[in-house]
Amino acid sequence: MTSSDVVFTALFGGYENLNELVIEKNPNTKYICFTDDSNLKSQSWEIRVIEPPSHHDPAKSSRAIKMLGHRFFPMGTRLLYIDNTVELKVDGALVLDAWLKSDHVAFMSHYSRKTLRGEFFVCSAYGMDEQKKFWTQFQKYKHAFPGVLDERPYWGGMIARVNSPETDHFMEVWDEQFRLYSKRDQLSINVSSLISNVSINRVFAQNDVSEWHVWPIITMRNLSGRDTTSLAKFRKMKIILNGLRFGIRFYVSKFFN
Repeated sequence: MTSSDVVFTALFGGYENLNELVIEKNPNTKYICFTDDSNLKSQSWEIRVIEPPSHHDPAKSSRAIKMLGHRFFPMGTRLLYIDNTVELKVDGALVLDAWLKSDHVAFMSHYSRKTLRGEFFVCSAYGMDEQKKFWTQFQKYKHAFPGVLDERPYWGGMIARVNSPETDHFMEVWDEQFRLYSKRDQLSINVSSLISNVSINRVFAQNDVSEWHVWPIITMRNLSGRDTTSLAKFRKMKIILNGLRFGIRFYVSKFFN
């Protein structure tokens, strides 16, 4: 495959329906969906069937492609990953032009979370993974990278990058952090930038709607494995109790070594 602009997404395990593109595509921009479903058809995506990186966890398979999708493309390729729930409003090349002016990797800033510490709190309150994993990850970051907890987190629904040794190294580090700790991959972006010594262009725009996209567009998503509160009775009460039982420690720990 020759170098070109590529937009890619991933869909494994029948987790949700593939969202079709509703934009006027540039013929020089490739749109590729990686999947394990040999019966998946699309009018707007090129379907590429591969072995799932994780046979027992569709979400982990999708995240593996999200982080390591560069392995499928030549050096120099400009890549835009979008979550399947992201609907582009413009051709992906226009996003790449706007986001990659100064750095070779770009994320949107998380517009509703002021600090990474706050992201740990919310993930814990919503039960987005095992509480032990959140606490282990937080403690590691607190002692090894204390300043990172006061940084603003990034949003991982869209990622622009140029396929290069430096950005590929960042993605490999991010994948390693993801496999070591929680499945909430946004928690490890800031630290991965520090470890890899690769700077990130922080794009300031609302995560739900911008000049480039709309999010979330969800069709037939299976919510049972997303977190422990989505399908729970008295959901709001459970989130509050989780916040009091588990989440508050991420703030109280500021006053202890």
